[in-house]
Amino acid sequence: MNIPDNKLQEFETTLKEIRDTVLSDFSLFADLAFRKATRLLAFGFGTVIAIFCSLGFFINNSSPGSPLPSVMIWVAVLVVACGACIKLITFSRIMRQKNKTIFNLMRVIYGKSPVSLLIAVIVAIAGSMTFLISRGDGVFAVSFSAIFIAFGVFALNTRIRLPEFMSLGWFLFAGGLLSLFIIEKSPWLWGGLLWAGAFFTLGFASFLQTGRK
Repeated sequence: MNIPDNKLQEFETTLKEIRDTVLSDFSLFADLAFRKATRLLAFGFGTVIAIFCSLGFFINNSSPGSPLPSVMIWVAVLVVACGACIKLITFSRIMRQKNKTIFNLMRVIYGKSPVSLLIAVIVAIAGSMTFLISRGDGVFAVSFSAIFIAFGVFALNTRIRLPEFMSLGWFLFAGGLLSLFIIEKSPWLWGGLLWAGAFFTLGFASFLQTGRK
């Protein structure tokens, strides 16, 4: 079967356009502005978590019967929501500078391949946390959520392909498994070390990778 030269050239051009588009999309994550924002957010979130958990640790030790640590858990939910908004606003501004929107970024990140795994991770986290809290073992939800999120990070890294996110995934996975055996002794201390350490790991890994460029 003979294929005309013009058809081969059209096919080659189409493949090149697809390749350039894919490379352009994924280059967003290696962009210095993106990495700098990720690094600053990681250090910021890590610091807030460290301070927050330190307060919870000292309050819990100084006043064992105080209801304040329980109230702080709900404050933590609010802090997480605020952090998510800050992250969304920050990356939206970066995308606007590139004449794109946050939806372009979300489409590149999630695409189609890891969606089912990410949905499974979210359902697993919600289900396990509800189960553990209903049994009075809510402290273990901190460890299990880290383990489940680690798998989500691994799935995303198949698209993002940045070493710092792989470092984050392995820290959450190893830290989550280890904390299962010790977190019950001091939830505020070990929970703070786990989650603040995860963000600091992301920040330092991003700093090291950027420094090598």
